[in-house]
Order: sequence, then structure tokens, then C-alpha cells
Amino acid sequence: SYGQIFFSMRGWFAVVMLILSVLDVRIGLGGLLAVVITNLLSHLLGFSKEKIATGIYGFNAVFVGMSLLFKFYSNPSFWLFYLFGVVLSFLLTVWLETVLSKNKLPVLTLPFVITSFIIDLSFKSFANIELITPFDRFTVLLAKQMSVPWYDWVHALDHIQLPQLVYYYFKTLASIFFTDSILVGVMICIAMLIHSRIKSTVAFLGFLFAFLVSKAVGFDLQQLTANLAGTNFIFWGMAMGSFFIIPNLYSYLLVAGLTPVLFFLYASIEKLIAGTGLSSYTLSF
Repeated sequence: SYGQIFFSMRGWFAVVMLILSVLDVRIGLGGLLAVVITNLLSHLLGFSKEKIATGIYGFNAVFVGMSLLFKFYSNPSFWLFYLFGVVLSFLLTVWLETVLSKNKLPVLTLPFVITSFIIDLSFKSFANIELITPFDRFTVLLAKQMSVPWYDWVHALDHIQLPQLVYYYFKTLASIFFTDSILVGVMICIAMLIHSRIKSTVAFLGFLFAFLVSKAVGFDLQQLTANLAGTNFIFWGMAMGSFFIIPNLYSYLLVAGLTPVLFFLYASIEKLIAGTGLSSYTLSF
């Protein structure tokens, strides 16, 4: 499930991603628990063991589990809400996979996006579900995070001076696991390079052109690291440059040429849903 996020079936790569995700214990374990619940459901309901083994049912659960722990305080009511969210994501994954596979189309992160929309629209109806405010995130929760023995190590690179492009690339990679640690972004980048130089190249290429468009039109670069916005372009680069199309000069040109189109699609979706309390997450990808 963790490897599938990066279009990979390599076991060692998935283990590295899992370890990096749980460096923020609270959020990381939220993702891991969601994967366990989803895969248990898949087995209990008799789904194909081959498909379960590929992680196709579980990788959206990683995002759903982590995003729920990122957004909300945990309490007994929350865990019931969490369970409903994970189960909904699983059911959407099964349904979309069945429907889209008829036309040989991939599910990608659609179950996560739809589940997130439903959660974001519904949670205000439940008095016991508490949203984590930006103030609390940088005070109460930060104090708890800093009490973890490895916090200083994980955030050791946060204040080093880096070129703006490199800084935001590492931050965006880290945001895949809902963290802002530069070191996590660096480790993901290194793991991708070892796993596949082509995949890591097109991932960077997708982000590079999104970065250049952002600079050209005056888009706030900080937004690329929030709500998985910048990951749209990284996932897009990997998908079109090395996964769905055999890597060649034309796949690279496709990534470079269509990334600005994807950027404007993302910006337009964000504008359309502005004021609703929603974020488009990875919808544009």
C-alpha cells in the first residue's frame, strides 16, 4: 500500500516509506491503522488475494487515515468517525475500481478525494468531532511532538539555507505524509533515486514546471506544501513520465508541456470550491 503511493511494488521501498510516515507517530499510525483495517476487510469479504497483495485497496487508506489524524483531535467519538471514513474509502475504492477497470482507467487517489470531501462537509454536524485549529497545531500539538526523542533529529535540516526550488520540493515530498520535515523530504528523494532514477527525474520535472508557473503568475509557493497541492505535480510526473507511458523523450515532453495545464486546472478547482471549506487535494491529478 505504501509503495503504491509512488507507483512501486518494491518491498524495501514500501518499508522505507512506512518508516518515514511514522516519524510523526500520531499521524503515521493513523495511516498504518487505516491500511490494516482496509486489508482485513478485503480478506474478510473475500476479495482477490493477488489484488490485496498489490496494495490497490490500501494506498488510499494511507491518505485517509493520516489526513483524519492531521485534521482532528482524537477522542472516542473521533475513532468511530475514523472507522466510518476508512470503511467509506474502502467501499469507494472497490466501486471505482470495478467501474473504471471496464474502460481500463486507473482509480488513483479518487477514493481519498471523495472521502475527504464527505468528511469535510459533514464533520461540523457532529459536536464531538473537534477540528485542530492552526493555533493549536503550532502550540499544543507541536509541544507534544517535541517531546518525542527523535523530534530534533527529524527536524535537524529545517533551518538550513536551500535554493527556493529545492526547499519547496523537499517540503512537498514530505507533505505526502502530512509532515513539514525537510529531512523526510530528503529521505523520500534519496529512496526514489535508488529505486528509479527515471521516476525520480520525472517527479522532479513535474514539480519544476509547477514551480516555474507559480513564480511566473505570482502564486503563493507556500500553498504547494499544504493539503497535498504540490503532490499533484509530483504524482503527475511519475504517472505520465514513467508508469502509464514507457519512458522516452516524448513522455518527458508530455510532463513538461502539460504540467502548466494541470496547474491551471488545480487553481480553477480551488477557486470553484472556495468558501465551501473544501480543498481539492489530489483531484486535479
